[in-house]
Amino acid sequence: MLELHNGVYTGMIFFVNLHSIVNVGSSNPILMFLRLFLTIVFCWIFQFGLHAQVPQAFNYQAVCRNTNGAPILNQPVNFRVEILQGSITGTVVYAETQLDTTSAFGVSTLEIGRGTPTSGTFAGINWSNSPTYIRISFDPVGGNNFTFLGTHELLSVPYALQSGNALPQGNTANEILYWNGNSWVTLSPGSHGQAVALCNGTLTWTQSGVCPSILGLTCASAVHNGILTESITASGVNSVISYTGGNGSAHNGQTVNSTGITGLTATLNPGSFATGNGTLSYAITGTPSAAGIANFAISIGGQSCTLTRTVASMWPTGTVHCNSSTQIISVTNPTTNKTWMDRNLGATQVATNSADANAFGDLYQWGRSGDGHQCRNSGSTSTLSSTDTPGNSNFIIPPFPNTNNYDWRLNQNPNLWQGINGINNPCPSGYRLPTSAELAAERNSWTSNNQLGAFGSPLKFTASGLRWSSDGSISDEGLNGYYWSSTIDTTNSQSLTISNNSMIYTTFRAEGCSVRCIQN
Repeated sequence: MLELHNGVYTGMIFFVNLHSIVNVGSSNPILMFLRLFLTIVFCWIFQFGLHAQVPQAFNYQAVCRNTNGAPILNQPVNFRVEILQGSITGTVVYAETQLDTTSAFGVSTLEIGRGTPTSGTFAGINWSNSPTYIRISFDPVGGNNFTFLGTHELLSVPYALQSGNALPQGNTANEILYWNGNSWVTLSPGSHGQAVALCNGTLTWTQSGVCPSILGLTCASAVHNGILTESITASGVNSVISYTGGNGSAHNGQTVNSTGITGLTATLNPGSFATGNGTLSYAITGTPSAAGIANFAISIGGQSCTLTRTVASMWPTGTVHCNSSTQIISVTNPTTNKTWMDRNLGATQVATNSADANAFGDLYQWGRSGDGHQCRNSGSTSTLSSTDTPGNSNFIIPPFPNTNNYDWRLNQNPNLWQGINGINNPCPSGYRLPTSAELAAERNSWTSNNQLGAFGSPLKFTASGLRWSSDGSISDEGLNGYYWSSTIDTTNSQSLTISNNSMIYTTFRAEGCSVRCIQN
């Protein structure tokens, strides 16, 4: 068993060292003055886990001595090397020459495969074709007058080249490559202290050699059912995750809280793993805090992965939140039996009093979307818009005196903000602008027709102020409130003004007023 410690595999590995000696002699006149003792050593480096490219060469060393036994020192010599397959007189599949100079001890060292090819290519040798032989010829004075010395069979060591040619290259340090019976398979790096064990016929990283209940857990291909939407309680939502290599053991289930987008919980009931492949169904409950990606760190049966679910936005595409996304909480007036948002668009909290600045929210020009113009610190422009979407976040100030009825639009459009599917409806999904009649009904339910009565109602209206269409300045904060309706009034629109004598007023559409959304 191999264990990983500080990036190094520890365990027992056995090596075989091949050492063969060839004595060369001949009655050839050229060789009458020479007697060569050739020592062939094939040197290989075994790297476990790091799949480096196997060198396309092997080492050859020859000690050259003359007939008196003295080494041939510091002299040029030339070798011709041929690789044959099939038999000792078989087909030459590769040949090369190498010119070398003997050392001070008469040693000539070659790297066969890195000489000058004269036939074939070294990389093209199919080392699985056995038997394979090496044939050596030699010119002791460094020329090309080669004399045959001998042919020798290559045994096991050079066949590492065959393995090297067949092995895929690694991508990460500490990967392990193993044969699964059909193909080479890569086992990803483990963690410090883990051990490799054979689990259900598959090499697997384990803790202390104990096989996990499942071998693989795939969150990325999970099947998602149901829709998650911000601020709406999840109903009928689940995710089904596939796993492999189950051993049939029981599990206790688990409960995982979401991160990223909070407020959600994924729950797996207790049960048993299948024998082989199977699925796990996680029920998702709760109310997501915002739109975006909710993450669930799943860890069961000795395997882990991250389940992700998309939480849809309640807001129209392109909505700009000036501070943060307005929390969507409903409140019902028992007198009118109408359900509203409990705060103004853009407010960060429910009002604590009539002059609570955190509950004032944004100031919209009538009929515009939440494109950023509603932010109290937005810039301004005197350029009127020729379309329903100005394409900028500026508060539009119409010229004075005015020929377009003090509207932010060059040519008025009375069809904006009409109903839940109305053009530029800035409210979240399921909400719309109220009509002037709905605002009037709320005002009539107050205990007093002023700021105190407005705040004392279930909707807790505030004196949120007004942004003037004449110069873009803000006034009346904490004193009076102005709330748009969807109702048009000839070239203007109607709004609820909260003051010492609250009532429905006709208001220029370029004015900036508060928006309180009503549930459809």
